[in-house]
Amino acid sequence: MESKEKQQVFSICSNCCFAQWDYSKDPKKQSGCDFNRLEKFPDKELIHNSYYKIKGRICNFCRNDEWFEENKGKDHEELVKFENTIKFDYVIDGTSSLLTYWDFENYIDDISYFYIKTLTIAISANCPSELSNKLFERIKGRDNCNIMIVTNDEVDIVQECHKKFKATYHYFARLKKDLIPPFYFCEEFNKAVNEDCRQIVLLEDPSFYVLSNACFNSVFGNSKTQTSRDKVKVLAANQKKENLIIKYEDLLK
Repeated sequence: MESKEKQQVFSICSNCCFAQWDYSKDPKKQSGCDFNRLEKFPDKELIHNSYYKIKGRICNFCRNDEWFEENKGKDHEELVKFENTIKFDYVIDGTSSLLTYWDFENYIDDISYFYIKTLTIAISANCPSELSNKLFERIKGRDNCNIMIVTNDEVDIVQECHKKFKATYHYFARLKKDLIPPFYFCEEFNKAVNEDCRQIVLLEDPSFYVLSNACFNSVFGNSKTQTSRDKVKVLAANQKKENLIIKYEDLLK
């Protein structure tokens, strides 16, 4: 989470097409950002009394004039938001023996409007063949979906399906009867990260949690006696970064 590499991470505003310059006062000095990001990145430095350097963060909205010209005639602000839309690797823990096929079916339908990069459904090796066959039939032909057979109840499902991950955030839910995902979650998470510029390594809720891929990779393969979620918590505590772990109810506060 915190390292020499992170300390060297930075973004430069000088060539960004969204940087603002006050030509009526000082045309050589940056006056702002079209997305108000200078106010949202507290650790910054004015270089040569001209443009800003954002320290410790990558500004994912930074675009040069070449990009601007390539997309001439388009709404550039909306386009860069679209390009940075966060999609998720969804992991559904469906290993409970109390679940029926319709519990899976209803939940898959409920998340059909989510921004999904990959979907992994974990089921127990003891799952009735009728249920598993229906599930395999349900996702057949969908390249971004797969089913994982879990043979060990103690396994960390998130870590076991890491080879399927393609997104920057991983969403994990333990399926139970009548579980309903938060309807506006994707929009809320995108606003928090892309508009409010919040750093999040772990988002928690009683029914699900979300891990950042960067933090997941930093704890991957460590102690097998802890889940990835718990390992991230330990890492955050050791580096005094508990503020990067938030509850879903506080996401937009």
